[in-house]
Amino acid sequence: MTRYLLLFCLLASSLLLDSCKRQTFYNDGCYSFPDVTTISYNGNDNISNVLFNPLDPNELIIDQGNVDENATTHCNIIGYNILEGSRRLIVRVCSGMPTITIDNDGWIYYRDYSLGGDGTGFQRVMADQSGIIEDYPTDYYILKVVPNGHGQYYAGRVIDTVDKGPIHNPVYTKVFNNTFQTLKDIPFGTHNIQDVFEEGQSFISSNTIALFRYDLPTDSFYQILDLKASIDKNIYLYSAILKNNYEVFLSTDEGIYLYNLENGELRHVHTSCMTNLYKITDKQGDEFCGYTEKVYKSKGEYLWKYQPFLATYDEDKHKLRITELPFDW
Repeated sequence: MTRYLLLFCLLASSLLLDSCKRQTFYNDGCYSFPDVTTISYNGNDNISNVLFNPLDPNELIIDQGNVDENATTHCNIIGYNILEGSRRLIVRVCSGMPTITIDNDGWIYYRDYSLGGDGTGFQRVMADQSGIIEDYPTDYYILKVVPNGHGQYYAGRVIDTVDKGPIHNPVYTKVFNNTFQTLKDIPFGTHNIQDVFEEGQSFISSNTIALFRYDLPTDSFYQILDLKASIDKNIYLYSAILKNNYEVFLSTDEGIYLYNLENGELRHVHTSCMTNLYKITDKQGDEFCGYTEKVYKSKGEYLWKYQPFLATYDEDKHKLRITELPFDW
């Protein structure tokens, strides 16, 4: 209760301040409020993922990235206290995996090119204060590790390597056991692994317009949804997070949809667009988290600002209620 009262006060004060600022409208009807105090435009600050910390219900794990003047990518994996707005550094990654993930035991998975070698393999770090880091070398590039529960198996999207350099095809998926031995190679093509079902034996993947499912016991892979065909317009699918075992949130450039895997119902539960984009990235019970990407126009340039958010789903109104969190860069 204390958390939501504090979030309400922060949101109310934010709306009051924003109402005094000039609105900038775009052709698609979306708008945002310029705020040059909370973003370093030259550094291209960004957020690439927001996760709940299973070891602390009041903390989010945030992958906070930056591109410096030499076009070198850095990111800080930080813990962000929801109640206090404070943060702590968990690990600094000089050039890492595009999307961090976390398992139920608090292991955060990422990749750091600066550790030497040819950039293959991945690392994991504990989300607590211990600072324990483990290194897992492989013969291929890991794009994303999707953990299943307490390490029963992991699904990793990989790119083959040739002469210690990446090639773009084939891109496929490896299913690991809890010691990261390969159980199976799956020719997913350019699909992104998104989330694991609660029973832990199936996971969903996507490309830019469609959703797929892979079932490990039956070794079956099939399309669940053609999103572009379902809404009859061009659309880009960014991420898919399971609400439960039969519903999945789809974050797109047209907003957030909720898709029912059992009856095929597709609901538009939150509106967003390319200048005000919302992405759900994780769940914890009935609560969800993610981040926004907002575009501002200043001195003829389009600039980005990123903020984490918390969300709950209103079952009666079929709408997603989002509370943006204060996050100063």
